[in-house]
Amino acid sequence: LLDHLDINEALTEENCSVKYETNGFEGNVRVIIQSIDEIRENNDHNNHPNIRLLVNRMENSLSKRDYSGVLHASASIFETLAKKIVDKPSVQNQSLGSFFEAYKKGSKLPKEILTYINEVYKSRSKEPLAGHGSLNAPTLLKEDAIILYELTKAIIKIERKISVKERE
Repeated sequence: LLDHLDINEALTEENCSVKYETNGFEGNVRVIIQSIDEIRENNDHNNHPNIRLLVNRMENSLSKRDYSGVLHASASIFETLAKKIVDKPSVQNQSLGSFFEAYKKGSKLPKEILTYINEVYKSRSKEPLAGHGSLNAPTLLKEDAIILYELTKAIIKIERKISVKERE
């Protein structure tokens, strides 16, 4: 009766060590008990609530086999993350493409990862239903969506750990 993402969000807000995972349309539900390290990592106060919301959206898209939705959420995550790293009011209403150079200067990520982020962001405009309406069918494959999903989460963690370490 309830969406597992809504339940997981409420559990996370209450610092619970349990979360639920569903297996797409099959209706199977798994209960996952997180380790102490995972709980600390997931409750990092340096993580912006919009990024958490977009990660949930990306996860939901993947579970519903909406692979262009995964791309859309991932690109939005990267744009939000870049705005957090640049941290200037002037970029808050701009697209990532317009301030990507400032993000490259502010981020400590390797050049190859920054190039990947930029390519993901650009591909959102080209992939049917990822950034714009289209009569064409989406072309993103499940395997590519899974890779994008996992890499996006890893990049968030790396960027966060680098920026936290830098402040220490």
